[in-house]
Amino acid sequence: MMENRKTCANPIEKQEVLDTFADESAASTKTQQCRYKGTNAKHSYHSRITERPLYLPDFDACDNVAMRNMKVAAGQFTVTEKPEHNISIISGFTSEAARNHARILLLPEGLIARSDDDPRYTADHAQTIDGPFVTALRGISEANNLAIMGTVHLHEDTADLPYNCFLVIDHGRILLEYRKIHLYNAFGERESDSIAPGHEIPPLVDIDGWMFGVMTCYDIRFPELARRHAVAGADVLVVSAAWARGEGKVDHWMTLCKARALENTCYLMACSEHSGHDIGHSMVVDPAARILAQSGERDELIYTDLNRNQLEDVRRILPVLKNRRITL
Repeated sequence: MMENRKTCANPIEKQEVLDTFADESAASTKTQQCRYKGTNAKHSYHSRITERPLYLPDFDACDNVAMRNMKVAAGQFTVTEKPEHNISIISGFTSEAARNHARILLLPEGLIARSDDDPRYTADHAQTIDGPFVTALRGISEANNLAIMGTVHLHEDTADLPYNCFLVIDHGRILLEYRKIHLYNAFGERESDSIAPGHEIPPLVDIDGWMFGVMTCYDIRFPELARRHAVAGADVLVVSAAWARGEGKVDHWMTLCKARALENTCYLMACSEHSGHDIGHSMVVDPAARILAQSGERDELIYTDLNRNQLEDVRRILPVLKNRRITL
């Protein structure tokens, strides 16, 4: 599989990435306490959710350049209060995933900083997209020739509050920024008190011929977004999460992950932070709702292979997307 991966020009060594992050963090500590107005990043803002036209792709066709198999990884860990420690963990996970020939590494939600004792801590430590944390993520991705997926909290000039933003970074380049649509105002928590809602349905991301549709945590409870991805041509649904603990919450998580995979006949990758607040239990599920890889409640990398033949077989036997009657 390695021969299918791009070669990175002038790769950045791991220590250089960490040193750069430390230098930029020290220089911007004071600045990060403000709202980061005037960022150079260009973003659009709409007053309602922007939808793309629905269409039904030809699921029997597969681009000849697409990889028939792709090894993927999910890196579950406890996000700490210190961004530099979190970036060090991510760097180590990415290096290990690359050594094991993974093409993609999925990470949890809220990667910059978290505190079990302060629900606003993550939002209060938001940065800009050109700040030290995302810059370090881009360097780590480039150095390891690997795609990184996960969410960070970012300040933008379109809102007073930060966004919970899902990033897809491949070979150091940001392919996607998705601002979380469904904020977690449930089970006694109110994410909307400290986070601005997104208003755009994210497009699919093409990595080596595999189409990925992303969701963030609470999004998985709303089947419409996963279905939009599926009918747009997604092969894989991807969930970055910090799934909160509570009675029955592990069962909720497992049920929803399997349901979203099965009802859309897609692979599903889901990575949750584990901590005193969040459950962990990251997993990869196949299009027939079989769990291919699963973690418990510890720092861990899990791996599996996505298989194009298996995806096509399930969709041939169970053609639910073709059999939909959306006009009723």
